Amino acid sequence: MNRYNQQQQRPCHKTTTTIVIIVILLSVLLSCYSHCQFSREDLTTNTQQTNNTSTTPTTTPTSTSTTGTTSTTSTTTDSNKRVINVRGEGKVSVKQTNADISISIESKKETATLAQQDVSQKATSIVQLLKTNNQYITKLETTSISLYPIYKPLPVNTNETLTIIGYQATTSLSFRVIIIEQIGKILDQLVQLGVGSISGLNLIANDTEINRAKREALRLATLDALDKAKVVLLATFEFKGINIEGMNINDKMEVLEMNVESSYAYTYPYRYRYNYATAAGGGAAPSAEASPTVPVVAGEDSISSSVTLKVKARD
Repeated sequence: MNRYNQQQQRPCHKTTTTIVIIVILLSVLLSCYSHCQFSREDLTTNTQQTNNTSTTPTTTPTSTSTTGTTSTTSTTTDSNKRVINVRGEGKVSVKQTNADISISIESKKETATLAQQDVSQKATSIVQLLKTNNQYITKLETTSISLYPIYKPLPVNTNETLTIIGYQATTSLSFRVIIIEQIGKILDQLVQLGVGSISGLNLIANDTEINRAKREALRLATLDALDKAKVVLLATFEFKGINIEGMNINDKMEVLEMNVESSYAYTYPYRYRYNYATAAGGGAAPSAEASPTVPVVAGEDSISSSVTLKVKARD
C-alpha cells in the first residue's frame, strides 16, 4: 500500500515543479515587456521634445541673373537678407592738349672720343633749344646714354675675326610739350639740330583734366550702379503685386559694400617720321625744304571707371 502511494505522489511532485517553472518564465516575460514599453514611451517623449524645441527655419539661397545687363541679383528666403549685386560703368572723354616726346641724338665716328664729343655738342644745342622754349616745354630729362663699337660686316660662313671700324654714341632725352600747336615747329628744329631718332610722340590730356575726368567717370559709374539696383527692386515689387506708385525707392535700399575700379585708356601714339639722305659716317641733318612742318592733330583720351555695389533690399 505504501509503495502504491509513493508511486502516485511522484507524478504530482513533477507537475508542481513544472507549474512553478512556467510561472517564473511568465514573470520574466512580463518584466521584459514592461521594460520595453517604458523605453518606447521615453523615446517618444524625447522625440516630441526635440521636435518642439527645433523651430529654426532653414533658408535656401537662390540666385538669378539678368541677361543683357551687367547687373547680377542674388537673394535668400529671409527678406532681411536679400542682397543685390550690381556693376555700374562710367566713361568720360578728354581732349588731348599735351604731347610726351622721346628723342635720340646719335653720332658715328672713327674713335669713341670723337663720337662722344660730337653727340655731346649736339645734345647741348638741343637742350638749350628746349630750355629756351620752357613756356610750353616741361619735364625735360636725359633717359639714356650709350657708346658701343661698330664692327666691319663679315661674309657668311667665314672664320675672320671681328674688326672695329668706328664707334656710335647715343644720348636720349624726353620732354613734354603743353601747347599742342607748337609740336610740329619743335620737331622740325630738333631734326635740324641733329636729332637722329624720334621714337614716339604720345598725345595725352593734361594732368588736371585727367584727374577731373577720373572723378566724373567714378560719379557716373556709381549713379549707373544705383540706377540698375532701383530697376531690379521695382521689378521685384511689381512681381510680388506691391503697388509702387508714389513709392520712394531710395528708402527700400541700403548700400552694404562698394568696390571701385578705374582705368585710363591712352589712344595710339602718333609717330613722327621723316626722311633724310644718308652720308658716309652717319645720317646728315635734313634741310628745311626736305623736312616741312608736320601737322599734328590731337584726338581724345577715354577715362573709364567701374563700380560694384552690394545693395540690401528692404521691405
